[in-house]
Amino acid sequence: MPLYAGLYGLILAGAYFLLRAFLPFKLAWILVLVVDVLLTRGFHYDALADTADGLFSSRSPDRMLAIMKDSTIGANGTLALILYFLLAVHLGDHLAQSRMEVHLLSFVWAWFFVGRSLLPITFYHLTYVGLNPHGLGSLFTQVASWRICLSQVLASVILATQSLTLLAAYGGAVLFALGYRRFVIARIGGMTGDTMGALVLLGQVIFALILGGMV
Repeated sequence: MPLYAGLYGLILAGAYFLLRAFLPFKLAWILVLVVDVLLTRGFHYDALADTADGLFSSRSPDRMLAIMKDSTIGANGTLALILYFLLAVHLGDHLAQSRMEVHLLSFVWAWFFVGRSLLPITFYHLTYVGLNPHGLGSLFTQVASWRICLSQVLASVILATQSLTLLAAYGGAVLFALGYRRFVIARIGGMTGDTMGALVLLGQVIFALILGGMV
């Protein structure tokens, strides 16, 4: 997973590099976020919206799962996406204006690298509770623990080669991911493809928040 995450991060960092040659940082950063939506067809964004709609519906676990399966977006999902993009844009702008030791190109790469590198944490002893027994999330129920640990070690090594500041922020994001996993399991008894995918975006925001607090 970290190798794929690193490659995807390079693609988006390349897009940023080209855009930055003609545009100020904030506009280039916003367009990079748009490119991410286009490349993934909103895959993780849909997961975040569905997760917010389900987990914060104050219903029974079965009803939460049904809400997440519903293709329509609710108020919680809409708010989650609005807040995500507001935070993403303003965090990027804040870091660009700060005296951050990390180069902005490295930050753009790390933003997309971190979210996807955190994903294997949700595979640990995975109990898949999605309504579709053959859903995408069900493919990860048998991932060995050592593979998950190796993915985190590899992600940490890759980040450390870029900056120890990035590594420290990633450590905080890992703690968040563990807490998020525990919260979701307490709510619905396991993980779904939506709750797993939502961590990608949530992890990016938490990573940038920690990074912003360090500069």
